[in-house]
Order: sequence, then C-alpha cells, then structure tokens
Amino acid sequence: ELARPMLAGPPIHDIAGVAPKLKGLAEAADLTGLALSSGAETLRPEPRVIVLAGLPHGFGSIDLVNVVHLARMGSSQDISIVITGADDKVVDNPAYALLRDVSQHLPAAEDGHLADPWTNTDWRFAADTLPTDEELLRTVVAVLGAVRT
Repeated sequence: ELARPMLAGPPIHDIAGVAPKLKGLAEAADLTGLALSSGAETLRPEPRVIVLAGLPHGFGSIDLVNVVHLARMGSSQDISIVITGADDKVVDNPAYALLRDVSQHLPAAEDGHLADPWTNTDWRFAADTLPTDEELLRTVVAVLGAVRT
C-alpha cells in the first residue's frame, strides 16, 4: 500500500497472475521494439523496473523464457529486472540456468563481496536499511509518486 503511488499497476501477489503478466510485458516489449526500429522514438516507454520474488519456485518454463526475453531487451528499452530468491542450482531448466549465469548476484550477507563484471572491480556490498519512521517513509513515497506523475 505504501508504494502504490510509485507503481505503474497493481502488483501480482498470486502465482496464477505471474504467467499472464510476464507474457503481456514480453509482448509489449516486442511491440515497442518494432515501433522503435521503425523510427518511432516518441513511443519510447519510461524506464521500468520489474521485481520478481521467489524465483525459480512457482515460475514455469515459459515464464522463465519471458524473463530472459525481457532481460535481453532491457538495455534497449530501459527495463531493469530485480530478482529475489534462492540461488537454486538443482533446478533443471535451461532458462533458469541462463538467468542464474548472466545475472549480477548481490550477496545476502552484510559486507559481502561483489565483483563488477563490466569493470572487473571488486566491491564490498553493504545493504542500506530503510528508516523505521513510518511517517517519514510515507512522505518520501508521496513525494516520489508526485514526481513520477
């Protein structure tokens, strides 16, 4: 509820809604790609962030293929994908294996090691924490939501 002003649409909370949403996002990215390739720069969408939680559990093979497709189109269409879940090496699915292999993994432990694949730089990762003051959070989200519109 707190982040509602920042969302482009309602979040999907049940696994039944994942497949149609991912399919719709992939199809929209395809259509946008076609429009951009024909010179329709005015149709460029705003930058988007797709957050997927609990991967790979509950995601079907087609869902994972759609995620790979969106990831491949990401740089040309300003799509960023944030995936949370266990790094499950037991899952026998080529699309999941591809996602796992090409993703930038952030360590879950405090002060974890992070290697930047583009610059070959080693980093120490320290996760930020949100303020505990709920009124402050509401104010920040309201301001960000107003800027977005």
